[in-house]
Amino acid sequence: MSPVSPVSLNSARWLVALGVASFAVALFVPTAMAQDEDRFERPGAIGVGYVYAASDYDHVPGQGSNTSGASGFTIRMTYRFNQWIASHARGDYVRGFDVRFAGDDVDADYGQGTIGVRLFPLAPLTEAFDDRVEPFLDATGGIGHVTRNFQGAVSDEKEYGFAARFGAGADLWLTDAIGVELGAFYNLGTGELYDYSYYGGTGAVTYRF
Repeated sequence: MSPVSPVSLNSARWLVALGVASFAVALFVPTAMAQDEDRFERPGAIGVGYVYAASDYDHVPGQGSNTSGASGFTIRMTYRFNQWIASHARGDYVRGFDVRFAGDDVDADYGQGTIGVRLFPLAPLTEAFDDRVEPFLDATGGIGHVTRNFQGAVSDEKEYGFAARFGAGADLWLTDAIGVELGAFYNLGTGELYDYSYYGGTGAVTYRF
């Protein structure tokens, strides 16, 4: 029998090492992926809830402005891509803003639909606590409209424009599927909607699917 050369012995060692490494990777990667899939096995979420809004109008300088509160409803949908980011779509409708406009009492109703992103800046920390409390930041933009309901002889008016919404809050997950969203936000309107920019808070029941 001819002796085994050092080159052949080194090649065999490398092949064994490569086989062990391949086995480890083949074992670890699916396990890690399975854990990630388990964590986000419900990537979609929909929530419906209450929104409170406050605003300070000044339609016509010198005519006076009125700070008032209004309430309404909100609906949101998200789709989680990974631990850091999700797509985010939202609809908000509030009614009952009260303002004096050119000497008339005006009720204003405001609605909008926006789409953007939601970020989870504390994702590694929340993972350590089983993702039951997930703080978030979100930013969306879209179309808003306001309807001014005049009480005098002036006809009702509707205005449309671009609106942006910036929010922060937390999702509190009671179970894997059911949670509560609590948040605060600022809503910025442009053009004719600028006077109706407002800030407020939301509370919603959320279902994750």
